[in-house]
Amino acid sequence: MNTEIAGGQPVEPNRLQKEKNWENLPFNRYFRERFKRGIKEVDLPGLGRSVRMIDVLPQGQPTDDAIKVVVPGWTESVKILKPVIRAWVKRGEHVISYTPGKLLNPTRKDYPVVISNAIQRLEDLHGGEEMGRAALADQKKHEYFPIHVQKALELLAVMNTYPSKDKKLHAHSQGLPIATIAALLQPDNIDSIIGDSGAGTIGKDKVSRLVVRFGTHLSDSTLRAFKGPKDAWRTILGGYGAVKYVARNRTKALREAGVIATSDVYPALDYLHERYGINSALIIPTKDRLFPQDRVISARDLHAEETGYSVGTHSIKGGHNETYVRAERQVASVSNVWKQLGKKQPL
Repeated sequence: MNTEIAGGQPVEPNRLQKEKNWENLPFNRYFRERFKRGIKEVDLPGLGRSVRMIDVLPQGQPTDDAIKVVVPGWTESVKILKPVIRAWVKRGEHVISYTPGKLLNPTRKDYPVVISNAIQRLEDLHGGEEMGRAALADQKKHEYFPIHVQKALELLAVMNTYPSKDKKLHAHSQGLPIATIAALLQPDNIDSIIGDSGAGTIGKDKVSRLVVRFGTHLSDSTLRAFKGPKDAWRTILGGYGAVKYVARNRTKALREAGVIATSDVYPALDYLHERYGINSALIIPTKDRLFPQDRVISARDLHAEETGYSVGTHSIKGGHNETYVRAERQVASVSNVWKQLGKKQPL
């Protein structure tokens, strides 16, 4: 026998009972069930494809009205980010994230017009103001900038599954410039942005230097895997994800590294704060080999000296992949930073 619920959808009585008992489950079992049920495909309008999204509700009422959005870094997927998603859910947060799709080649004649339209929209929205032009200029230096726009459109498609809810973006590594582009495209439903080991934060950079630092980072990650089973598994999973991503995207992945190296997020974060009231902060690990802490602080101070705007920076112990290798500690730090930021103030 079926039972009717709101909307007229029939549901088996035993499933109704199970839904009522969610709060009584041990957290580990609860998270496994919710994670499994939360995976779904989200269509990308105009791109002719979909991305895999994860949508996980906490036990009981969420502690925050805004949804936490975990924005993936370069080569990261929902599977790799599972520890940080779990840590947020355990703190009572509603969390969404996604696995970025295969990269499109901006030099092809059949490149989707929706990406060109998004780039034009950025110009239309922000090109009329000096701060807006600066925010765009320091993002789009590289000819493969449309790759970042593609990823921003993927992020927006995921966020727009909850159009009426504010979003707090926890952006790891490359996820930070992606988050700023998404915020420039749709600022109204974004509350704030935390850049966690964020790209675009060290000032002038070159692909060759980034590649060398990435090699050092891989060496450190390999050594770290010997510290314990948890470190080993999460480090190996991240490394496997990187190999899989590069194999899938081949030459475009190296081109994408060029976009990362030329990104500068400070003008965009400054503009988003001044124009739309979107607060931001940076989490900078002490042993981040990709985006070293001293270079982040120097670039931040230089921007502050030139413009008067200084984004808040918060030092933590650890390396670049602390977000998912030591997710529980990292999320606690990010949560404390969000408390300091406070809620978005209407302008």
